[in-house]
Amino acid sequence: MQPRRSDTIPVEVTVTCIRGAFGKPEGLRWLIRDIRDRKRNEAEREQLLQREQAAREAAESANRIKDEFLAVLSHELRSPLNPILGWVRFLQTRTFDQAKPPRHSPRSSVMPNYKQS
Repeated sequence: MQPRRSDTIPVEVTVTCIRGAFGKPEGLRWLIRDIRDRKRNEAEREQLLQREQAAREAAESANRIKDEFLAVLSHELRSPLNPILGWVRFLQTRTFDQAKPPRHSPRSSVMPNYKQS
């Protein structure tokens, strides 16, 4: 594929001084390299890096949202479970006299709005 005359082609230029037998400069050697492929690869690499950074930010955001959700869920579950766990521990460690009812009913602490039919 030949570039049009108006196209700009990225190049790398190397100039070397050519010296004669006595070290006197006699001319210059020019080496011009077409670096379009290198520039194209650099642009692709930059695009990949930007996509990777966007994906990383999205993953970190999703992870933060998940952590916040779990923290709220943990708190909401822990709040109603505390009285239940307290009564379970209490019931496991005590022996009760059947003739003497307890002062507080576990039902009244666990479910304060519970009405027995």
